[in-house]
Amino acid sequence: MDVSLSASTSTNHQEIMPTHPASNQAIICSDAKGEVGRKILEKMPDLATETDDNGWTPLHYAAYFGKVSQAEALLKRDESAAYIADNDGKTPLHIAASRNHAQIMKKLISYCPDCSEVVDEKRHNVLHLAVQTRGREAMELILKNSWGSNLINDKDVDGNTPLHMFACSLSSVPTLMLSHPRVDKMAVNNKGLTAADILSSNTQAPLLKVKTALIIPIVIPKPILYFRK
Repeated sequence: MDVSLSASTSTNHQEIMPTHPASNQAIICSDAKGEVGRKILEKMPDLATETDDNGWTPLHYAAYFGKVSQAEALLKRDESAAYIADNDGKTPLHIAASRNHAQIMKKLISYCPDCSEVVDEKRHNVLHLAVQTRGREAMELILKNSWGSNLINDKDVDGNTPLHMFACSLSSVPTLMLSHPRVDKMAVNNKGLTAADILSSNTQAPLLKVKTALIIPIVIPKPILYFRK
């Protein structure tokens, strides 16, 4: 018998997912310590990497719902589950970042450090996704660790860095990102725009523009001087 969980692989996570095996749900919705899930995995170890119609494994669900014990049980059974991407190219770490589940992220990184380097189909890394969903705890975890610092200037398919995404979303940019020693405030996207360019062209957020413009440099062309021969 199949059962449904109210979750989604879409950006806003508001759709209802297709049904998936009841045994998968039992792993995720087991007791707080995950003992039931562990016993299920002992009898059916292949469940750790089994995918549903959306390409989600039980680890994707554990990441979505913030089930730390269950996530660890799945990782102990098969670490490769951390690298399995769904139909949108998102791994469990991407899901955890978009849901602001920092503890799940820590667990995934502790078992599979290089899973942080994986990007989805739109070339969004975990920092892009944390910014997109305004997950402050997830952003802080990424920016305060060396593995995450390498992601700060990564560009997606449109050439946007996480800083560009902040400008597009009209959200105030965390000081932690603006003051980060590796952030490239002058990075341009595929349209040749910096984050400041995007912000300055948006008329819907005058106060945000003023506050951010004090920190993000806006390049003003120097006047050309002509001298008499």
